[in-house]
Amino acid sequence: QDQIIFTVHFLNHGRMVGCRIEELIGVDEPWNPSRFEFRDRVVCSIDLGIQGQVLFAKGTEGEVFKVIRDTANIQYHVAFDGRVLQVPEAALAPLHPDTFVEPEQ
Repeated sequence: QDQIIFTVHFLNHGRMVGCRIEELIGVDEPWNPSRFEFRDRVVCSIDLGIQGQVLFAKGTEGEVFKVIRDTANIQYHVAFDGRVLQVPEAALAPLHPDTFVEPEQ
């Protein structure tokens, strides 16, 4: 196995949860609730591009690799066909909306 998994014990709730290092944030980092998390499968809800060149058409599937929570507007590093882009939350939708559960606010 090439992953480190931590056991996080939530004492107030009497629960223990396994978390990959990519899913943890530092104690000094702000917590902003996000719609998606590490490894979630998503689609872009608009065409995505750089400098006016469309790289990925609306509906292209991707995978979340990082959640950037340090601003009020959540951003994600998402891999689309092997290329990683930083994408705002508003430009993404769940891959399977019929089974997607929105996070609690």
